[in-house]
Amino acid sequence: MPLMSPVHERSPGPVGWGRPAARTLPHAAAVRHLVQRPATREEFLLGSAAQGEYGFVLFDELPFGAPLFEDGQDHVDALRFVSEAMEEVARFVALRHLRVPRDRCLPVVDRASVDITDVEPWRSGGGTERAGQVSVALTLRSLGIAGAPSGLECAGRVSVDGRPCATAQAHLTFPERTARTPAAGRLRLLAEDLNRVRPGRVGRSEARDVVVHGSLVVDEHRVLMDVVPHPGNPLFDPDRSERAATALVMEASRQAATLASGELRGLSTAHCLLTRWSADFRGRVDSGLPLRCSALPGTLTRDRAGRPTVPVRIDFTRGERCVGTVSAVVLQDC
Repeated sequence: MPLMSPVHERSPGPVGWGRPAARTLPHAAAVRHLVQRPATREEFLLGSAAQGEYGFVLFDELPFGAPLFEDGQDHVDALRFVSEAMEEVARFVALRHLRVPRDRCLPVVDRASVDITDVEPWRSGGGTERAGQVSVALTLRSLGIAGAPSGLECAGRVSVDGRPCATAQAHLTFPERTARTPAAGRLRLLAEDLNRVRPGRVGRSEARDVVVHGSLVVDEHRVLMDVVPHPGNPLFDPDRSERAATALVMEASRQAATLASGELRGLSTAHCLLTRWSADFRGRVDSGLPLRCSALPGTLTRDRAGRPTVPVRIDFTRGERCVGTVSAVVLQDC
């Protein structure tokens, strides 16, 4: 779901200040606005930012249900919403301000974290007709030498209806484009795998949304599994979605954390939410080689409201090599 394209960069219609960009979202009859927040006089008057730091505010309305999955929960997919907004604005900055070539401006996440500081604003409204008004304040700083940027440092603060509810940070790079490895080297989802992990065990309701499969190895401490997207789900197909690799790793870590919390700590997976997601990648996750992960849950504690929470560490591997680690906190919200 792209935030904008070069055609939209000059869309008319004043919103706040700067040069807004807007488009109509498929899940609501609302318009998403991106407004540049000037930090200097020349940036305000001329729309230029020579200091290498850029401020934006994204305005949107939350959907009543997560368009990514048909899971029936009453929460908006906050992790996806925040991470997608940050990546798409970063791409816009790379194209328009940093002049990164179009074939290199798709950000690759090296490090990132999203903290859901308040769960309540992310609820989808309980059947009411009012959508939540969301604003995402973003600061982006270019990395590398002038004229040859290598990436962006991003930080964001999210509010829904004026209520702060999330923060995010990311280190993004713009690597040289390489030919994608043919799909022949990847794990394929076999028919017998479809029933091994029931959707409910990972907090989903449809088999096509499950991305952790295989003969699950569950011992006293951790769960081991293969990461294989369903061939019928376009969100994880690199030929149909530019965010396929990032979306797959984020969803696999969510499902692995939920599964481990249910199997080894007794949480109700139907009511599990991730309130913290922090990732550190040490290699490309879209190389085409088989991807596996392990989930190691920590000690169950309770938050200020008395709800159970479990920290989970997820390691992603290709063969014997670890390509990324995710730290997550799973909340049982009911």
